[in-house]
Amino acid sequence: MRHIQGIDGLRAFAVLSVIVFHLHNELLPGGFAGVDVFFVISGYVVSKSAAERYPAPFWSFLIAFYQRRVQRIFPALLVCLLVTALASALFIPESWLSQASEKTGLMAFFGLGNFALVMFNDGYFSPRIDFNPFMHTWSLGVEEQFYFLFPPLFFFWLAGRTTMGARAILPGAALTAASLWCAWYWSGSQSVWAYYLLPSRFWELSAGALLYQWHAHRTPQRAPALLSWLGLGLLLGGFWVVDAARFPWPWALVPVVASILLIHAVVAAQGDDAGAVQRLLRSRPLVLVGKISYSLYLWHWPIFVLMRWTIGLDSLWSMALALLLTALAATASFRLVETPLRRAAWLRRAAPAGVVVGAVLVAALTGYGSTQLFAQRKAISQSVTADAQLWYPYAAAASAAPSRSGPLRGVRLFAVGDSHVGAYARMLDRAQQELGLQYVAYRTQGCPIGNLLHPLSTVPGCGEEIKEFRHWIKLQAKRGDIVFFASLRMHRFSDQWVRYDTADVLQHVQRAQDPLVRQQVLADHAELFSELRALGVQVLIDAPKPVFSAPPFRCSDGFNRISRFCEGGFGIPRETLLKARAPAMHSLQEVSARFDNVSVWDPFPILCPPENSTCTPFDETARPLFFDSDHLSGHGNDVLYPYFSRFLLGLRT
Repeated sequence: MRHIQGIDGLRAFAVLSVIVFHLHNELLPGGFAGVDVFFVISGYVVSKSAAERYPAPFWSFLIAFYQRRVQRIFPALLVCLLVTALASALFIPESWLSQASEKTGLMAFFGLGNFALVMFNDGYFSPRIDFNPFMHTWSLGVEEQFYFLFPPLFFFWLAGRTTMGARAILPGAALTAASLWCAWYWSGSQSVWAYYLLPSRFWELSAGALLYQWHAHRTPQRAPALLSWLGLGLLLGGFWVVDAARFPWPWALVPVVASILLIHAVVAAQGDDAGAVQRLLRSRPLVLVGKISYSLYLWHWPIFVLMRWTIGLDSLWSMALALLLTALAATASFRLVETPLRRAAWLRRAAPAGVVVGAVLVAALTGYGSTQLFAQRKAISQSVTADAQLWYPYAAAASAAPSRSGPLRGVRLFAVGDSHVGAYARMLDRAQQELGLQYVAYRTQGCPIGNLLHPLSTVPGCGEEIKEFRHWIKLQAKRGDIVFFASLRMHRFSDQWVRYDTADVLQHVQRAQDPLVRQQVLADHAELFSELRALGVQVLIDAPKPVFSAPPFRCSDGFNRISRFCEGGFGIPRETLLKARAPAMHSLQEVSARFDNVSVWDPFPILCPPENSTCTPFDETARPLFFDSDHLSGHGNDVLYPYFSRFLLGLRT
């Protein structure tokens, strides 16, 4: 086969744009569109490869196609996935931020990483994506799924083009049109599906295949220089100017059209008859980068993510180190894994079906190995969070069955709220075991019921959710039961992935103190609290706990403490926190004064004693009271339990 060096140069543009975007997205806002360039290139190249091995019987054609694909894709991919799984188990703590990582990695062994991201609703531009070391496998999943549809369609075209003429292209063209419609429709209604799934991406790979079919029908002549420059201009412009909210439709058209123009230009160029754009794409540096572009794509993202989790990736020196490590890993992968197995003589002599079956078995074996690595995470992890009993509130002690002799037997406690309900899991389990009550968790879905910080009437869909909760609690609760509203009632100073400016946070606090805002908050809850009082149900609300400027689970290890994200430590002046929680405390005081069935439980003095001028997420023995910047740890639950149990017993007197 005649190798087209200009396509290697185009691959270099694609992979470098993706790397720059992933390194710092503000450097090249549309750099992620390099993946769309890869899609078009793949469609063209696999078409060229398949056509040059025709004629052949259908099954021989099919098996030989898959043999070439697994030899090209699997070796480097499986090695990268296995190494990444090991590094993840060693250095990445289990958390909401890493919740989708394991599933994405395991499904990527079978070309389904994109489905994992859809299942967890992890959009490409959501914060959690930056911390999933397997995220980039979504595009490989799209390509692998395309390869299941492509061979029969292409074989039909190869076999029918002499007898059917242009009509042989109709099945592929029809699927391309359907894919374009899907991209348009999903981009407006299901953006995560549109970004990650084959139906809305098929047209991009098919564009490359259709271009090859056109070239096969009509040998390309030298492309006008204007078209070459137009293609390059569209490519570079698409990397810089893009509307991510309208991707892949219509903005993916820009890199796709650019790729078609540039592929046509480099295929049509012959020898010295090339223009400036073609010579650029055939230049030695770009061709060298293009040759290792697959390995560069595979390795850059896990390296970037692992650095974010450990030493950080937010300084010039760390970015330079990330690029160096990527180059070294990609070169090693290309020379030691990718090239030897693609060119191995013993694989060329092997039966194609045997190679395909063997590749699937190896993928299954390495996938199983990764499941074992993740299963042993707590045993092999180098993070302090490996001590699950200390760090995780979900690691409950003994059985959760209610005590039959406890002083609160027969009472049901309904824990209502957001993720902070889950952060009280250990404490509530102990109350169930020792006091005899039965607790039921009711997670709100984006509606801060009982939060008393934000007016519920301003939250879309909240009215319907409150209605559903009121109906549910009427059916479930009886006189003497307790509804425990647990929530975050302060503005955060940091999240699991970002730190906020203290002055900005305090400005939000000032707005929350507006009397009109507080009146609206109380009005939104008045009917609910009155209804609970009529049912004879006691309402318990937790007062705001401390919040911190850095999450302990990300900043307590030697390998992550040096990250710029963790600079400045954890401590927040106690007076600053008291000021930040003042709006919620004012609302709580008004609610408890107005409704005699409402009590306020304040864990703040236990977690940050009055004698401390600075609040920290650790106790005097350096054990964590908090897992992240605002959710309790398992140990924090144990510290609060005696106070909480006494408070519950006091409600009964």
